[in-house]
Order: sequence, then structure tokens, then C-alpha cells
Amino acid sequence: MPNNAPDNNGQLTQEEAERRGREFDRKLYERTVIGQGVIRRAFSKKQTALLMIPLGLLTLYLLFTAFTVVQAAILDPTSIGQLVLAFRVDPLRMLALLVLPIIAEVLLFNGIAGGYTCRYKANNLEFLIYRKGKGIINLLYRDAVSVEYRPMKFLWVEQGVHVTIKMKTYSLSFDYVVAPRKYLGRTEEYPFEIIRKKIGEQNADRSN
Repeated sequence: MPNNAPDNNGQLTQEEAERRGREFDRKLYERTVIGQGVIRRAFSKKQTALLMIPLGLLTLYLLFTAFTVVQAAILDPTSIGQLVLAFRVDPLRMLALLVLPIIAEVLLFNGIAGGYTCRYKANNLEFLIYRKGKGIINLLYRDAVSVEYRPMKFLWVEQGVHVTIKMKTYSLSFDYVVAPRKYLGRTEEYPFEIIRKKIGEQNADRSN
């Protein structure tokens, strides 16, 4: 007697294939890179304090040198001519005494204000900031709640923004040096806007 019971093996195999296909598509979507590049981070307070020591010494040297030259010019106007003559006679020595410290101070100041280089990479699942293979920030968008910016300065120079990323149970922070500084205030250019956008998408999905 023929067996007229439906054979579900093929149907089950098809359903499993479709499920696996959807799972593959989901993982492919999550792993698709939507942003990556270089990002700069401000030195910590301890690092900045250490770097400020040579900067302060250079500043004191230049102030003392400037005071000495001005005082000599007031007391003896002919000393300016002597200084010019000294430049002509021994330019390398005068360069080392006066010009090189100024250049060194400018470079050191810009180096401190400029922070150090990290990298970021974002896909549709997570946002990662790392340096030399070591993770600094690694978050899943589903756990993120908000992104906030506060202005950040180095001495009197607008340096960037303090970034606070509020998660469901904790907060993450990153001192983001905006370079070049022409992008200060243009938050749409910041890498962290990827996180903000994903939070918005998640909120929209929940409300539907």
C-alpha cells in the first residue's frame, strides 16, 4: 500500500537553508565596515604634566634671554648693533642660542596640544578605538544610550572635545583632539557621530 504521508524532509531542509541564509546576511551586514581612520587623543593629565616640564624650562630660558636683551638695549643702545654683529660673525652659535629654542618650544607646544594617534573602526554592530593593537574603546551600539560633547582646551588653545558615551550601565569617555582645528564645532564630521546615528536607528526601530 503506497505511503501518501507528506515528506517533510525537503521542506525542513529548505527552511534550514533559508534560516542559514538569513543568518549569513545578518552577520555580513554587521561586519560591513561603515567607518575607519585615524583619530587623535589628548595626553592624560600625568603625561601632560611631564611634557610641560621641558616646555616650562624653554619658556623660562626664552623669557630670561628676552629680558637680558631688552635690558641691555635700554642700558646700552649700541648692544643691539653688537648682537647683529654676533649673528654675522657666528650665526650657528647665535641660532642655537636664540632661534632653535623658539622652534623647539613651538614644536613641543603643538605636540602636546596635538595629542597622539589612535585608530577607529566601525561596523554595523560595534565601534572600536585602538592603538598598537590595544583596545581603548569597544562598544556595542545596542548598549549605547547617548553621545555628548564638551569643549576641551590645552592652556588657552581650543584643542577638541571631551566625549562622553553613556551606556546602559556605565559611561565611556575619550578626549578627542580635533585635527585640523577647522573642524571644531562641526560635530557631523566627528567619528562618534556613527554611534549617535546607530542609537537613533535603534530608537526608531523600537518605536515602530
